[in-house]
Order: sequence, then C-alpha cells, then structure tokens
Amino acid sequence: MYNGIIYSLESGLIYGATQIHDAENIKPNEMYLPEGVDPSIGGTHYVLDGVLTERPLMNITKDGLTLRGIPENGTVFIKSSMYTVIGGEATFSFNYSGKYNLRISCFPYQDYFDSLEV
Repeated sequence: MYNGIIYSLESGLIYGATQIHDAENIKPNEMYLPEGVDPSIGGTHYVLDGVLTERPLMNITKDGLTLRGIPENGTVFIKSSMYTVIGGEATFSFNYSGKYNLRISCFPYQDYFDSLEV
C-alpha cells in the first residue's frame, strides 16, 4: 500500500507513488498523502511550495480547426507528431478527412484532450 508520492523539487511534478516507512528518514522530494488520497494523482495535482495543489485547467476554445488559449510553449500531440505553440493559437489542416484526436501539454496545467473533425 502506498502512502506517499515522489516529486520534482524544481517543478513539483509528481513522478509516482512510494511507500514511506519512517517519517524521520523521509527524503526532501517525498511527501505523505492525506488519508484516502489516490497516489495516482499526478495528472491532476502537483506540489507547490510543499503543498499538494490541483493543477489548473487550460482555458482553450475551439473554432473549427483553430484552437485558442493554448499556454505559451504548450505542446500539441496529434497522430505521431508534436508541435510547440507560440502565441496561444494553433490552426490545423489535414490531407484526409476523419477524426483526429489531440492532446495539449504545458506543465503545470492539466493535459487537455479533444478531437478535430475534417
């Protein structure tokens, strides 16, 4: 049974769960989890100033094949490609019709998932 997490001291990114056996020997990048908290919370939480904190949501709007409100230097993953977004907006074009699933990542924000239909 896991009762703690391991995280980056620089960014607060949660790497995974751990079993902490001895409070006196806890490492600087480990933290006890409150009772009942699922240790797989890395996708929705991070450690900010030593406090387990919910990662903010991206405020992205979609207009056809254009996405706006992408955080600066956000990365869009679509099919087998990835693109870094500068300026908060991305417009896509595709050679074939269909549904294209995408993910946008920009820590500390929670990943954004959507699809585009052509």
